[in-house]
Amino acid sequence: MRMHSPGPRRTIGLTLAGVTVSLLAAGCVGAGGGGGSTASSGSSSSKITPAVPKSGQITLTEYDYYTTPGGITAMQDVIKAFEAKYPNVTIKRQEVPYPSVDKLVTLEEAGNTPNIVIEDQDYLDQYYPGLVPLTTFFSNSFINQFLPGGTQSVMLNGNKYGLQIFGGNDTALIYNKTDFAAAGIKAPPKTWDELLADAKKLTVPAKNRYGFEIAGSQAENSTWQLEPFVWSSGGDLSKPTTAAWNQSMSLWNEMVKKGYMPSAVTGWDQTAEENHFEDNNVAMEINGPWNVPLLQSSKLNWGVAPIPVQQSGQTLQVPVGGEGWTIGKSTKTKEAASAAFLQFAAQDRSLNLKAVNSVGYLPSIKSEISGYSARYPAYSVFADEFQHGRARVYGNNYGQVSAAIQLMIGNVLSGKASVSQGLSTLSTTVSHIKK
Repeated sequence: MRMHSPGPRRTIGLTLAGVTVSLLAAGCVGAGGGGGSTASSGSSSSKITPAVPKSGQITLTEYDYYTTPGGITAMQDVIKAFEAKYPNVTIKRQEVPYPSVDKLVTLEEAGNTPNIVIEDQDYLDQYYPGLVPLTTFFSNSFINQFLPGGTQSVMLNGNKYGLQIFGGNDTALIYNKTDFAAAGIKAPPKTWDELLADAKKLTVPAKNRYGFEIAGSQAENSTWQLEPFVWSSGGDLSKPTTAAWNQSMSLWNEMVKKGYMPSAVTGWDQTAEENHFEDNNVAMEINGPWNVPLLQSSKLNWGVAPIPVQQSGQTLQVPVGGEGWTIGKSTKTKEAASAAFLQFAAQDRSLNLKAVNSVGYLPSIKSEISGYSARYPAYSVFADEFQHGRARVYGNNYGQVSAAIQLMIGNVLSGKASVSQGLSTLSTTVSHIKK
């Protein structure tokens, strides 16, 4: 799975209507594991216990974009296991190419939201009205099993709507060990000064090889690759004229101006970026754990290190990516059965860990991630960073802020604007976006 180009966004300026639900009739069997909620939901004091009917057939619709071989297998395995436990339940999976935003918005507006929606957490704010708050089904103790970066990314008016059942992702520095050895570099850079110095040493014009690259296309990938630099230096999304922003963009701009990073990155998404790295055109890149299977099958001698911070001693803060698993509004029986499916997929830990690794992600359940590095060493740096990942939120308008950041990055790195000009324009735009 990869971070992809965002589709058109719809702005929602409304408060969710109350969700009036009641306990299911006695003819249901719980999914087990104590997931039934006893806490009040943000929109109703009534609860639905995650459960499936004891008798009678029930069909649930499920919607996701796990289109890679690993993602397809992971979803098929979980659905097959759930249907084996509950033979009277059929889950009709709809696998859609990313992005699926427009289609989901259309379905939600027509009152046909799928029973189970698995979507990039960055887009879910566009159809919260068609979803049910998690506390309608789950206790806070169940929800709090998950790392906060993911659940905080899927919130409105204090209500949480999605869980990262198959985990999530982040970014780190991926580097070519062979190039490092040839340049006499003994260890990956830990600070910006070291990153800049190493990029210079690794740039070999005669071999058409650059020292460093990012994904700078007009998509979320460019924003979330810049965020670790800004956030770790003390900046935030609401004040893009601070030193943290200026220094972060100045670092990237200097890379381009000195020829250590190609200006063509303004047209590269993270797939193109990875291709250039694997073709040995670039020695260092910022990219995600979904590339580990590709790297393992390549002929490169590669490594992963934390993204360098500006100064030694600063705490690295990376944004959390991935999908939120959510429940669409429907009948009480189907909502309860959908909740049971989410609960099952999280609580069968062996099945869950296998699925997380199949999609090249990191576990979001706190008790799972602690041992993930030992079980899958290639993901250890990503996993360590992920435990302290930060949600990408700006009220309900993160997408608007991100789009403005993407434009700024493109203008600065292409030479259309200086760093100060780009950030000044960005600041003006952000000041008019409600947080």
